Amino acid sequence: MKFYKFITCLIFISIPVFGSDSDKEYKIELLIYTYNKVNTIESFNTIYEVLDSDHIKYYDNDDNNRNSNFSNISQYLDAILVGDSLNAIKLYPKIWLRDSNKIDTLKIIKNNLINDKNKELINSKSWIQTIPEFDSSRSISYLNNEDNYGFLFKLYKKRFIHVELEGFIISEDDEINKYINIDQRVFNDEVYFFDHPYFGIILSLKEI
Repeated sequence: MKFYKFITCLIFISIPVFGSDSDKEYKIELLIYTYNKVNTIESFNTIYEVLDSDHIKYYDNDDNNRNSNFSNISQYLDAILVGDSLNAIKLYPKIWLRDSNKIDTLKIIKNNLINDKNKELINSKSWIQTIPEFDSSRSISYLNNEDNYGFLFKLYKKRFIHVELEGFIISEDDEINKYINIDQRVFNDEVYFFDHPYFGIILSLKEI
């Protein structure tokens, strides 16, 4: 079973995402925290496995995290499919995301977590990307072996913007039975809370 609950900060008006939005860039901010005191008798027996797939690896302090461009992926794939190798070379998306070390939208929430005796902020991540169509989307994967947690994150468009987020805590025996698995529609300039009895993730999505 999947154990989570989410709270959307505000009630939103539905606004379609049109094709002309494909070049827009968005800043993504994530806060990951754990609870110092766990108030649950729930047993978590289902083991989560990170699928071995073609993920975009997100490394700490790595030059490969710079100069992202998701917007031309569909054109690149089209060129490959029709055998247009010269155009494919021009369109090849060499770097997938642009790293950002600054937390802006979630700054106050981050400070509150740092000062909260009941919670421990284990990390904050932020980056800039465009949002591809569903068929061209790929997951960004991040793994922190020091703090024993990780996540898979995917933004894509169908008619609207959607997020797939899988966050997890790694136990001492290297198993993952504490995880959040979210697949939902999201909106620009809003904040989302995804909560598990052992930890939580806060997400901000903002067009820049």
